[in-house]
Amino acid sequence: LCLNNCIKLDALQTQPYLNIAQLFIFKSDYKSAFKYINSSLRINNYIPQAYFMKGVCYKHIKDTVKSLSSFKTAIEIDPNYLPSYNEIGLILTTQNDSNSIYYYKNALNISSKNPEALFGLAWSYQTFGKKELAIDKYEELLEVYPNYIDAKFNLGLLYLDLGNTLLSKKYFQEVILAQPKNIEAFYNLYKCSTIEGDYRKANEFKLLVVDLDSSFFKNIYE
Repeated sequence: LCLNNCIKLDALQTQPYLNIAQLFIFKSDYKSAFKYINSSLRINNYIPQAYFMKGVCYKHIKDTVKSLSSFKTAIEIDPNYLPSYNEIGLILTTQNDSNSIYYYKNALNISSKNPEALFGLAWSYQTFGKKELAIDKYEELLEVYPNYIDAKFNLGLLYLDLGNTLLSKKYFQEVILAQPKNIEAFYNLYKCSTIEGDYRKANEFKLLVVDLDSSFFKNIYE
C-alpha cells in the first residue's frame, strides 16, 4: 500500500515499481513482477537492477536463454553490477560452460571477498577438473567465512578424489559438527575409512548412514 502511494505521488519514480516487483518475486508471482519491472523500464530503460530482476524471473520460470540475456544486459549498463556476474557464472557452470570462470573472476575484481563469487569460482574450477585451483579458492573462502559449510563439503570431496583421506575426513567431520544429519558427509567418511582399510570405522559410519536413511545404499547401488 505504501509503495502504491509512492507511485501515485510521483509516477516517474522507478524504485517503487521495482520494490513492488521484488515482493511479487518473493511470492513467486512472476507475471505480476514482470509487469512492474517493465513499468520501471518504460520510465528509464537503463536500470541494471530491473534487468537483473527480469533475469531472476526468467531463471525461476526456467527460460535460461532470456535469463542470461537479462543478466548480461544489466552488466552492459553497469559493468560493476556484481550480482549479475554471479548469476551468469552459476548458470554457465550448470550448463558445463567453462566461461563461468571468466564471470566469477570479474565478480571478484569488483569485490575480492564476495562469498558467492569465491564459492562460485572454486566450484567452477572443481567442475572443470582444476582441482588444485578449486582447493586454493575454497580455502581462501574459508579464511574469510570459516563457517561456509558447502566449501568444507566440497573440499572433502576434492581431497577424497586426490586420495588424501586424512584431510578429506577433517572437512567431512567439520560438516557433521554443523549439520549432524548430513548423510552425504557420513557416507564419504565411510568411503574414507574403507580406502584406509579401517573396516571397523567404516562399518560404524555405514550404520550411521543407514540410521538416517535405510534405503541409502540400496539407491546408490541400483
